[in-house]
Amino acid sequence: MKPGGNFIACFYIKGKSKRTDWLVKNILAKKGWFSPPFQTEKELRDILQKLYKETDIHVDGSMVYFRCVK
Repeated sequence: MKPGGNFIACFYIKGKSKRTDWLVKNILAKKGWFSPPFQTEKELRDILQKLYKETDIHVDGSMVYFRCVK
């Protein structure tokens, strides 16, 4: 990604809902619909803040939506 480029994504984060964690681990990942590794909110924030100069992160239940600038 070029400097100033945007990275926009959304995906599942673990640790917000036991029911969702179970569903992802035991059904959705086994079907290939979700791929590990799965990060917690804190792990993801740490990763994104190290890689990008600007991060805008929103969590809604077990989903995280973000926009980062390189």
